[in-house]
Amino acid sequence: MLFTGIILFVAAVVQGVVGFAMAIVAIPLLVWTGLPLSEAIAISATSTFVQALTGMVKLRHAIPWSIVKPAVIVRLLALPIGILMLIHLDGIETSKIKAFLGAFIILLVLFQVCLKIEPREALPTKWNYLAFACSGLFAGMVGIGGPPLVLWLSAHRWSGEKIKAFLFANFAVIAPVSILLIWISLGDSILAAAGTGLMFAPIVIVGTLVGVRLGTHIPRELFRKILFCILIVLGLFSITIALIG
Repeated sequence: MLFTGIILFVAAVVQGVVGFAMAIVAIPLLVWTGLPLSEAIAISATSTFVQALTGMVKLRHAIPWSIVKPAVIVRLLALPIGILMLIHLDGIETSKIKAFLGAFIILLVLFQVCLKIEPREALPTKWNYLAFACSGLFAGMVGIGGPPLVLWLSAHRWSGEKIKAFLFANFAVIAPVSILLIWISLGDSILAAAGTGLMFAPIVIVGTLVGVRLGTHIPRELFRKILFCILIVLGLFSITIALIG
């Protein structure tokens, strides 16, 4: 429980600074503590819901509902497919899950570092649906649905407030549905894990506030580079531990 609290606090600080990455930090570390992937996702999703709902209420005036609605619908349609994949992954031994998450994180970071996107007013509709579908699929499969949305957002000339409002609205809607579907699929252990995430809600909120304050002092791009380096090391370490085991 101590490690869980520390992990969620650190992940909330990161999300408070850069606006995303709570799940991508929390889930691999929670799996390291010995939790099954599905329970790690449930804890992270509950914490993300608390944080996102708070941010959504605060930035409700900036939420672009005309774009949020189709994004949520497409993500919800793709989410059950991802959860079917999660059911298969949840039965795999922990060392292989660690290797899978390590490789997944490295690929996500490389995509975000190497893919140079020129911001524009809008993207063709097909790219919108592809990004939303990938986000829903990844959210169901490994609980990490943010990166496809962040890549999609990086191609838009939106204000920071509008970007955060879009992300908060998406996460606040998807997280409880994800927990519900995983619970139906995998049983009552998911409810217990969700309860654990809810118990740490105050720590998550404090971590978020700390992250927001830090974000005013540390240049965001510098912090993103530091975060990407940490994630690469985390991914490589996960793969190495799995191979040694």
